[in-house]
This record gives sequence, C-alpha cells and structure tokens, in this order.
Amino acid sequence: MATRIELPDNQWVDILDPLVVSEGKRRPAAKMWMKIGKHPYSQALARIKRDLDSASPAKRETAEAKALSDQQALEVPDDYLDLLEQLNDEVALCRISAWSFEQAIDLENLLALPSATYKIIREETAKGSIALLPNFNQQGPDSPQSPSTN
Repeated sequence: MATRIELPDNQWVDILDPLVVSEGKRRPAAKMWMKIGKHPYSQALARIKRDLDSASPAKRETAEAKALSDQQALEVPDDYLDLLEQLNDEVALCRISAWSFEQAIDLENLLALPSATYKIIREETAKGSIALLPNFNQQGPDSPQSPSTN
C-alpha cells in the first residue's frame, strides 16, 4: 500500500496511498485545510466564486470578467502562503511511511533534507492527496456541513 520513490544519492521514501493513511496521521493535514478555509483570503475567493456561480446565463460573460478582475485585485497574503506551505508539509508527513534517512520522520527532519530531495517528496506526496482533506462541497452523513448523529 506504499509506493517506493527513488531519491537522489541512493535514498528512497515510501509513500502511502492516501486512502490507507491512518486517521491520526491524516488529522493534522485536515486541520490545516480547515484553517486555510477560514482565512480571509479563502473567504474572499469563495465570495467571488459564489457571485460567479449565481450569475444568470445572460450575464455570465460580464460576471466572468468581474470575477477575474476581483481575483487579480486580491493580493495573496504572506500568512496565507505560509499556511499552504504548512499544509503541504503535513500532507507529506502523513503519507511518508518510511524513508532511508537515519533521522526520524518528522517536520524538522523533512525540512532539513536537501532542497531537491524535499521537492521530490512534496511533489510525490501531493498526488492524490485531496482524498485526505475534508470536502466542503459534498452533502451527506460524512460531510462537514451535515450535523453529527453521534
């Protein structure tokens, strides 16, 4: 259930399929995703999308131009970019099941890897990782928008 990825300097990393990641390993990434969703920048993007989605077909072209203009007017805040970096690191950590490095698998050691190695790990662990994160568009008993029955 893990895929071995070859890294520079005869190193390797085993990456779990996102569907077999334990709940305990998944939660830090999910919490970071929720934090990003609450960020004012995310809220502003969501408002732009809602406005675009609610436009009538006759006004769709004008609404698309306005949405593009509104998005371009938003400056991406540094703290938002930091949250995205943290999310990507949490996703990497929850998907790494083993690696050839002597150090333990943790954030400090992940960030201590050579940049080229770190980049490969981040790219590989990002693939399919949306399955780890809450889906706010889904409805039903597993949706974060639905009330808990417990």
